[in-house]
Amino acid sequence: MAVGTGISPLGIGIEVSTNLSRHLNLRGYGNVFRYNTTFNIDGFPVTADFNLGSGGVGVDYYPFRVGWRLSAGMLFVNDNQMSANMTVQGGNSVTINGTTYYSAHTNPATGATPLSGTGALNLNGVKPGAVLTTGWGNHVQRSGHWAFPFEIGAAFVGTPSIAINLGGWACTDPAQTQCTNIADPKNPISQKFHSDLQAQIHKWNDDISVLQAYPIISIGVAYNFQLRSK
Repeated sequence: MAVGTGISPLGIGIEVSTNLSRHLNLRGYGNVFRYNTTFNIDGFPVTADFNLGSGGVGVDYYPFRVGWRLSAGMLFVNDNQMSANMTVQGGNSVTINGTTYYSAHTNPATGATPLSGTGALNLNGVKPGAVLTTGWGNHVQRSGHWAFPFEIGAAFVGTPSIAINLGGWACTDPAQTQCTNIADPKNPISQKFHSDLQAQIHKWNDDISVLQAYPIISIGVAYNFQLRSK
């Protein structure tokens, strides 16, 4: 039996392994990571929280008993996602589907407020998701206690998705003479804004579609307790 830890795009992980035969190991693993950051996309200032959490089991096959291996498994827990808050200061511009809009200044007389909202990126379209990797190093060493395994492959998590909800007032000119509450379904500016927003979300979803095969590149360390003969 061996216990290990490592780091990968799935987060910081812990693994427990045992050998089923001279060529096969059974491995259980879990990963977690939390990260906060700010960035700007098409004029939207975004404050984002990345929350990575996953867990699964896999079988490691060693054709030569040591060294190189092939692995297959399943992610039974997949909570990898990002949540975001967005507020566009009054007067600042954003570009949505090639159209420039201006966030309204706060105006108590008209009820105007700047554009703001929330967003989410979900990386868990398929549950459970298959995992296929290859690597080097055996957690359950045949001699000695320490191992330093390396792994590369992918988790097939399904098509990721972006969702955005916005509120406030948008203007079509910097002088803010043509403005409306984007919650008004009858206003032409609001209708155009939501049409452009849905088209932009579609483009963003196309851009991240490659993440349906989420990359795994990890390196770690493991300690083998050698609790039973192999």
